[in-house]
Amino acid sequence: MEHSEIDKKLESIEARIKNLEKKKKDFWDIFQSLTTILIPAAIALAGYFISNGIKKAEIKVAETNAKVAQAELVNKFMPSLTSTSTVERSLAVGAIVIAIPGYGAEIAHNVVQNDTSESVKLAARSSLNKRLLQLISDLFSDQASVRTVAYSEVIQGWKSDTLLVKHLLKFAGSRQSNSNGIYNSVVVLNAVDIQSLLQYKDSILQFLDKAKERGPKTKSLAVQVRDRLDRL
Repeated sequence: MEHSEIDKKLESIEARIKNLEKKKKDFWDIFQSLTTILIPAAIALAGYFISNGIKKAEIKVAETNAKVAQAELVNKFMPSLTSTSTVERSLAVGAIVIAIPGYGAEIAHNVVQNDTSESVKLAARSSLNKRLLQLISDLFSDQASVRTVAYSEVIQGWKSDTLLVKHLLKFAGSRQSNSNGIYNSVVVLNAVDIQSLLQYKDSILQFLDKAKERGPKTKSLAVQVRDRLDRL
């Protein structure tokens, strides 16, 4: 895919979003349409960056543009996220976890900690868990671009969540033959906050002993994770 093709796709996306706004659709119609447009585009662009070895400077520009787009999308969600209706807040937090990879999870975690409604907190935690399980599954995908996008979102949104370690160990434990997935699991364990590892230290050590058998690269990284745990 050439740069001109990427530019054309982005222009098409911008035109479709502007068209949605002109039609004055309600919040949920806009959200559904945006996720249909943006999520496949994000995956396609990630695959393009990886397969074409795009320069770091260009990636930085793309990341900056993505953050700007995220901020604009968050602004669209704010009326529903701050609504007096608990139902609307619950729906909004579930939508934002999907619509804004990584950052949406950060917002949802904030809702879990600070919202005044227990039902909204429960809805936020449920949305976070559902998305997390999908991302963990994606870490074991046959497609490198899918694995890369999943890793980035997991670390941004769940780096300090102990449930990440719990679900990751359970999923990886039944898929020991998937070398890419096991390697990615060790990469994640090496990147999460050290405090998130404490509760599952023994289980992690058992997992690392088996993970080392998946190859020298995985073994080397497993040693790093074990060293982190030994320093506790």
